[in-house]
Amino acid sequence: MPYKSALNGRVLGVRWTGAPTAIDVDRLEAETHSGFGRASAPLVLVAVPRSLTPPDADVRARFASMMRATAAQIERFYLVIEGSGPRRALARVVARAAIGVVGWSERARVARSLEEAACAAAAEAGTRPDELLSAWRSEGVSSICASG
Repeated sequence: MPYKSALNGRVLGVRWTGAPTAIDVDRLEAETHSGFGRASAPLVLVAVPRSLTPPDADVRARFASMMRATAAQIERFYLVIEGSGPRRALARVVARAAIGVVGWSERARVARSLEEAACAAAAEAGTRPDELLSAWRSEGVSSICASG
């Protein structure tokens, strides 16, 4: 599985470690449904991609489908695109546009760091950012700068 995840209360942190496939997105969708059931409340999803290279068209379509299928189960979504410079800034602009296309512009944000996303997610979920970061580190969902 090319991602690691950790559910801490209502916050699901996901770090992609490889290029996602449609099957991986299906697994993440199932994990989101399961996490919603365990949390008994809508989740806050924080995702850190492995690279800036967009996934294949079928995977992008599967992500869009997943976001529609889990809309009632995800209160807020944070996509983390770390780093600075023009390439990272452009990646954040493209990500915001893609978020708008799937109809999530009111509920999704693009964060510049995992720490920024953890602070925002913690505020949404009523927990502490240090607890989230600690849980994510222990599960391998620690901060990484995307490559590529």
